[in-house]
Amino acid sequence: MPKTKVRAGGEVKIPAPIATKYHLKEGDVLDVLDVGGGIIFVPEKVKQNPKLRKDLNEHLWDHMEEEASEAIARGEVIGPFDDLDEAIKALKMSQV
Repeated sequence: MPKTKVRAGGEVKIPAPIATKYHLKEGDVLDVLDVGGGIIFVPEKVKQNPKLRKDLNEHLWDHMEEEASEAIARGEVIGPFDDLDEAIKALKMSQV
């Protein structure tokens, strides 16, 4: 997995193999997604291409499913619940 360092002012250099693969050039706009435990850079051109956007959404979904499975394995979830009242009560108690 390519690595990079955060530079002064929060600047990040995209490793050359990745920049080449995604045809990134100076001035390209990247969305920055905070996925709770990580950061994802998404080139604006990906959002404008339906196939690339679909591939990204599938990848993000897989990532979220993996995070959820890990949280369940660590016992960091509550439920299941038999009804809404039970769920609300448990959520209120978990905020204490």
